[in-house]
Formats: sequence, structure tokens, C-alpha cells
Amino acid sequence: MVKTLAENGHTVAFHDLYTEHFDPVLPYAEIPRDAPLDPVIARHCSEIATADGIVIVHPDWWGQPPAILKGWIDRVIRPGIAYRFREGDNGEGIPKGLLAAKAALVFNTANTPAEREREVFGDPLERLWKDCIFSFCGDTGCSPAHVCRGCDKYGRGTCRLARGGGSPHPSILSLNEKSTAAFFILKSPC
Repeated sequence: MVKTLAENGHTVAFHDLYTEHFDPVLPYAEIPRDAPLDPVIARHCSEIATADGIVIVHPDWWGQPPAILKGWIDRVIRPGIAYRFREGDNGEGIPKGLLAAKAALVFNTANTPAEREREVFGDPLERLWKDCIFSFCGDTGCSPAHVCRGCDKYGRGTCRLARGGGSPHPSILSLNEKSTAAFFILKSPC
């Protein structure tokens, strides 16, 4: 996918959190908005703050992203980078989104059929990414993030984004079962 995106003129910052040995533990000292950040976290924050698009790929583990990706969310989708609260609001109000991204795509793999996921579980990943994360990160088109389900256990991907076509539809992406927590930060050629 990275190669195809680059071939289509996008600048891609790719991160495989497992390969990079990303530390998902949010230290207490890093919680305040103006806290000094570890250089790795500062780089991730800078990349996501200025990205034109965000693509996240992860397996569905018990209706959630893996812990390493949850830790990335806690450390990178942070106040002052992805959102801020109004003056005097200590977190009880609705934040103002700060991300510049025009789109967010979340691809996940699972061994549960998408229909069962929706009918039995209410698609918790869609709820998490669309409603609980990206809807608070900006008036950027991130709120209608596409949450795509893997549908081909053999990994024959048909995502139009990966082939360089139009915007992907949530039901046409398939990734292999070995996908790990990874994300791509896109800078548009425009």
C-alpha cells in the first residue's frame, strides 16, 4: 500500500508500531497538554498534526485495536495536537478539533463476518474510530472516517485506494491475517 500511495504522488510516513517497538504506556508526566514529549512521540504528533490524510491498519482484538495502538492513541491523539478544549473547560465539554487531515481511513482485519459484527456487537470499531476519536479531531472530513473490514481470509486485497483508484468503500478492503498495528500519514501531492 505504501508503494502504491507513493506512486500516486503522496508522501507517506509509515509506522509499524511493533517493528518500531513503540512504547504504548502513557507516562503520568506526559499527560499535561504542554508536557515535554519523548522525541518519538513528538515526531508522531508532528506528522499527524500536519497530515492531509490518515490511514490506520490493525487487527480486531476483542472488538478493539491492539493495546499497542491504543497506547499510540493515548500518547499521540492528544490535547494541543489533535484537539483542544475551550478556555476554562477542563475536559467536560466538546473539544475543538485541530487535525488538518481531510480524510481518515481505518482498515481492520477480523475473523468475524462484518454482518455478525454489526448485528451482535454493533461494530465497536466503527463506533470507536468514527464517534469517539476522529469526530473530536477536527472539522476535516475525519468524522466520517471509513472503517473497513477485512473480508477475504486469503488476503487478496481489492481496495481501490491501494490500487490507486477512487475512495475506498468500507466493504472492499481485505488484508491478510498477519496485519499488525500500522499507520500511514499522507501528504497530498496537491
